[in-house]
Amino acid sequence: MDREGERVACLEAYMKSLIPHNPSWMAADGSTNIALAIQMSNERGRHLVAGRDIAPGEVIMCEPPAAIATKTACKTSCINCLTVLRNNISSCEGCGVPLCTPKCVIKDHTDNECQILKRLGLKDLRERLAKDDGSEHKNNENASENGSSDTEDNSDSESSSDKIVKILKVLNTILLPLRIIQLLKKSPKLSTVILSLQSHAQTLFKLPIGQFHLKDMFGGLQDYLNIQVPPKFAERFCGIIITNTFNIITETNKLGRALAPLAAILNHSCMANAERFYYDDMMIIRASSPISKGTPVTISYTHNILGNRIRQSYLYTTKFFKC
Repeated sequence: MDREGERVACLEAYMKSLIPHNPSWMAADGSTNIALAIQMSNERGRHLVAGRDIAPGEVIMCEPPAAIATKTACKTSCINCLTVLRNNISSCEGCGVPLCTPKCVIKDHTDNECQILKRLGLKDLRERLAKDDGSEHKNNENASENGSSDTEDNSDSESSSDKIVKILKVLNTILLPLRIIQLLKKSPKLSTVILSLQSHAQTLFKLPIGQFHLKDMFGGLQDYLNIQVPPKFAERFCGIIITNTFNIITETNKLGRALAPLAAILNHSCMANAERFYYDDMMIIRASSPISKGTPVTISYTHNILGNRIRQSYLYTTKFFKC
């Protein structure tokens, strides 16, 4: 078996592991009746086809994401449940990263991640900012008692505040790569699955956008968390993240980005026969039209209301093919 055959076999084994999340993949007699099959062709590359006839409206697949995190360039959000935080931002008691409540650490924000994110220095900056705010308030009270309206600018407080804003932007960029790196170390099976995904690294890093993403992700991991990644692996890993992750919107309109390895194999079509959405911590693929056995199952990587040129440009610079 060649390398591509090994990767497809790995993904097929992973697909079978999703049967507990997909009861419709089991026949009445207890045999498997998986709705999807993985195929490879020169024209389409690696892709998913219908393993049986699929009716419109049928849920084809449910897949829990292997990793999920806040979306790059989004507003400050809880790094666990993705709730956008507006005022009175709470934070993790251990490392200072944003949480909707100090106790919202059940799922994704593990003790190991907390120890790593301590290196950002957010907890110290928040404590310093709180101390400086308290000192400023006291100075203002003293000034009022003395009849003086002049107050000294608290440059340290401003500096701490600016640093927090900057670090929170970096956190949104590096959190998903960090979680996937930790997953590779923690789960050998999922590691093999994730590294079986296509990276398009040879195409990606010839483009300015590829170099930008590489510097943004791995420069941040190195500069802020002191995580060193070999250059060749960084390119492959960065390519896997860019090519295979999805922006998600939860049922309560929370924004994030997720890696779901099987859903990542779905090909694009401007006239897709399936749709993707995120609900109840699951990536869900549902048929939007009848799909005959053996027919490629497709979703749209873009918004269909966009014009042809915009969609073509987006697909080429993010998914590296011409539509």
